[in-house]
Amino acid sequence: MKTARIILIASISNALFFMWIYMTHIYNITWTIAGVIHELLMIPMLLLAPVLFIINFILMFKKQQWKWYLVSMVISGISTVSIIWQFHNSFS
Repeated sequence: MKTARIILIASISNALFFMWIYMTHIYNITWTIAGVIHELLMIPMLLLAPVLFIINFILMFKKQQWKWYLVSMVISGISTVSIIWQFHNSFS
């Protein structure tokens, strides 16, 4: 149960990070500290989204608390799909 909650918190924080990035780009917020945090965390958070999705998929079938893992997998899946969609739009 502890692992499920930790992974759920990691998935939620990852999704909130990308929502924060999206909001700063929409409203053109140019805080110095926001830019520094954005640049420091961008690559680890980009890599974390698909890793959390895969871990949730594996643990959902291994463990008994599949509801927690399913919620976390949906959140991580939405983050992963939105990242892929943004990359696709920026390169085409």
